[in-house]
Amino acid sequence: MNMFLKAKLKDYIEKGKYYLLNREFKKAIQCFTDAINIDELNSDLFYWRGNAYFNLEWYKKALEDYSCAIKLNNSCDTFYHDRGWIYYLLGNYDNAISDFN
Repeated sequence: MNMFLKAKLKDYIEKGKYYLLNREFKKAIQCFTDAINIDELNSDLFYWRGNAYFNLEWYKKALEDYSCAIKLNNSCDTFYHDRGWIYYLLGNYDNAISDFN
């Protein structure tokens, strides 16, 4: 990745985190989507965008992003925990229990 793309990626991540903290979830989603377009193998980007979807109560989109994060990094307990909550909210209790364990 060239220096220009690295700088753009860092900018999108910083702005996305800022928007998440300030509850501007649609703006955060756009920033993380732009970042994913640069670095599609970064599990954190999918996780953070999933958090924005979660806060908007767009649970199916959050589930998709948490699942992508897990595919990219299956050793992060937080990813499973948060996906478990989505499964729980969607009434999929068996998958919720599996993720919580």
